[in-house]
Amino acid sequence: RGLGDVYKRQALGSIRLAPGANASVSGGSFSHEVPAEYCATGFVCDGENGSYDIVRADSIVEAQIGDTTYKTLAEAIAAAKDGDTVVLLRSVSVDGEGIVVSGKAITLDLNGKKLTNKASHTITNNGTLTVTDSIGGGVVDNITHAKAALSNAVDATATLEGGTFMRSKEAGKDGNNSGGNSYYTIENYGSMSFDSGASVENAGHFSSMIRNGGKNTAESPAKMTIDGGTFSGGINTIKNDDYGNLTINNGNFDNTSQYVIMNWSKATINNGTFKTSSKATSAVLFNSSYGNDPADTGSLEVNGGTFTTNSAAQPVLTNYYDANNTATSTVINNGIFNGDLVNESEHKGPLS
Repeated sequence: RGLGDVYKRQALGSIRLAPGANASVSGGSFSHEVPAEYCATGFVCDGENGSYDIVRADSIVEAQIGDTTYKTLAEAIAAAKDGDTVVLLRSVSVDGEGIVVSGKAITLDLNGKKLTNKASHTITNNGTLTVTDSIGGGVVDNITHAKAALSNAVDATATLEGGTFMRSKEAGKDGNNSGGNSYYTIENYGSMSFDSGASVENAGHFSSMIRNGGKNTAESPAKMTIDGGTFSGGINTIKNDDYGNLTINNGNFDNTSQYVIMNWSKATINNGTFKTSSKATSAVLFNSSYGNDPADTGSLEVNGGTFTTNSAAQPVLTNYYDANNTATSTVINNGIFNGDLVNESEHKGPLS
């Protein structure tokens, strides 16, 4: 009576097999997944969340465009034309190079399903991509070290209107230990915007959750606009890196490790809520230049928002990296600050 017997009892319910007997299932509905070895030749177990059916393997389709269905999501993405919406019909784990969008402007509707990877970035966008989630509960996940749920290339455009983006096997321990599996949940080197229906998560403490910029030039900066959404985790929730232009108009942001917003380039905050948890060690906001590098000017403007520290000892803002690298410009025009704005004994960069 080994593991196979347990699977038989769970999947086959009231069916009892004699010792040494085998099951060959070619139909029916089950509350537990039926292991592949018990499915008849040419049949598979299809379903999720406690509802499973035995169906013909050749009847499985992953995606749909209009009235046309496709056996795999990759086939649907390849067939999509400008303006098309690709609807995900089942949760999918993509192999190879993942889902790659190039040379077209399309929408991917997660439709409440989960898209994850096997080895690559889950989604690589080289074109124009809008991600929606028409029924809610949709997820874009990545489980591989040094790979993102979404990588948006230089000159590409991504609009995230729905779905949760995550790295479910993120293992980053601290700033010195990746745990063998860590990376940004999202990296943007093109143009990216977020609406209120999107959320981003990262439970690690080694990589920033979102990286904006870092592979860019002055002529082609990374641009990120956040109009809403929920953003939680990473050693920094958002790192605005080399030649990154970040504008936050709204949203909820929190961090459990270091900074909510780490700005090395140009950032403007107009509204939103920003807070550190009891485990975050630094400040809500960080702003600094680095080495007189034009890619890292350290320019921050705050026009509104609510900023909350985790203790009386923690400042809202750190506006320097070290004695030789400080913010070029930090302008605070408005906002609600639950905590001291800066630590006066350590304050080094310009502030107005």
